[in-house]
Amino acid sequence: TITGIEIDPDLSRARVYYSALLGQDNAHEGLMQYRSRFQAAVGRQIRMKRTPLLSFVNDPAISEGIKIEHIIATMPRSPEGIDYGIEEDEDDHDEDETSAV
Repeated sequence: TITGIEIDPDLSRARVYYSALLGQDNAHEGLMQYRSRFQAAVGRQIRMKRTPLLSFVNDPAISEGIKIEHIIATMPRSPEGIDYGIEEDEDDHDEDETSAV
């Protein structure tokens, strides 16, 4: 999956960020193998004297997100009735609203 593209201000280079859930090394090799074909396709679709040089960078955002989801899903749930002290006091909240008016 292509997750993003960054292009240098002078349009000489473009970093293409990708994510592959399985076989990231194979994905990078495949993208590099077809880099010239991708550049040619980009060159046919844009009107520029030179096509930006494409480089491919693995974007770990999706795989890191999956790891975080797994951690959250396996966290123990808080038992009912235990107060961890993160809820706001309603009286304090009402005073803040009236003072702002």
